[in-house]
Amino acid sequence: MTDLNRNLAPEFNPIKQVTLLPYEKIVLNNATPHYILKQTGSGVCKIEWIFDAGFVYQSKPLLAYFTNQMLENGTKTKSNSEFNAALDALGSYLELHCDQDTAMVTLYSLTKFTKESILLIYEMLSNPAFSEDEFERYKQQQIQEYLIQSQKVSFQARRLFSNKYFGASHPYAVSSEISDFKAINVLDIKDFFKQRYTHALKMVFSSGDLPESIHEFVQSFTFPSTNTLINNIPAPDFTPGQHWHLMPDKIQCALRVGMPWVNRSHPDYFHLQFLNMLFGGYFGSRLMSNIREDKGYTYGIGSSVQHYKHHSFLIISTEVDASYSNNTIKEIKHEIQLLQNERCKLQEIETVRNFLLGNLLRQMDGIFNQSDVYKTLLLSELSNNYYQSFANHLYQINTERIQQLAQKYFSFENLVVCGAGKV
Repeated sequence: MTDLNRNLAPEFNPIKQVTLLPYEKIVLNNATPHYILKQTGSGVCKIEWIFDAGFVYQSKPLLAYFTNQMLENGTKTKSNSEFNAALDALGSYLELHCDQDTAMVTLYSLTKFTKESILLIYEMLSNPAFSEDEFERYKQQQIQEYLIQSQKVSFQARRLFSNKYFGASHPYAVSSEISDFKAINVLDIKDFFKQRYTHALKMVFSSGDLPESIHEFVQSFTFPSTNTLINNIPAPDFTPGQHWHLMPDKIQCALRVGMPWVNRSHPDYFHLQFLNMLFGGYFGSRLMSNIREDKGYTYGIGSSVQHYKHHSFLIISTEVDASYSNNTIKEIKHEIQLLQNERCKLQEIETVRNFLLGNLLRQMDGIFNQSDVYKTLLLSELSNNYYQSFANHLYQINTERIQQLAQKYFSFENLVVCGAGKV
């Protein structure tokens, strides 16, 4: 038996082939595509209904989120508790999600009870109760949650960044006030549901250990679907520079720093993902090495790319002791300048490449993860060989390319710096 040398990292095997399971596409009677990704043996499946019902479609703040979350609060024939008890009895689980562009209803079900579980979802989507009592109870809960969250520096920094980056009136700027809770009522919810759920089903995605008759089950959900997309989203009206939300009673300061970025279909995107990862995208990144490990300003700092249908941006997030806030901003800018002025080392490139390739494999692990990958591809209108192209581009990256991208895309002129806390 060979002794294991724990001082040596495990050997990394190059990844040349990224394989996705094939899916079947069938068009429903209402012209909505139904994507089916099968893998037998687990006894569990997932069905997702995706609607064009995100924040960008709402006429009032909170409307999209409230409508989405209120769906599980009972139907016209089942109370809140009765509906959820019926799901529990089948071993099913429901997730509701709403973001800037879409709203999702996700059902996890035992294969043997898929039909019964889907029928419950159909009842929810065709006859939601939206009762006045449940709505008022939910609204009061959300108000209390808002009051709690609004005391946190991270909440105020995120809110400030949204306003300063997009502009307060932009459809992507989500910054609710207490008055917005009071302005919304159950009639607004019912109207939004009618507009965006009964007429804006975008796609259905079924995955896992699916029954043979899955399409037949899904087919019975045939609300009319119309092309009601919003395509004239304006460019962000961002305000570069530093902006502060003062909270003198706090000992910490939350920082959000961002700039425009490219979307997934842009020719530079793959290499920019590499640049972001090296800069602040994982625990071994430059931001973490400098600001956490070397300076000790924070427990954690990172950068990520946020993708909406009509805009993408890079954002850096951290929380620091208030006395370190200005120094942290200086160090963030310093790391940007280093990438622009100096070429990184080959070992650093190899480390980041291996991390990204390993992360890519983790994204593909399991049928539900693969369904999420396909969902990203379909919603972003990308080809099925997208991730194979990503892997190929990772092997082409070099130090010169990284420096060129840093010079091209890291712009101090478009840098929006927002902080909340004691300054």
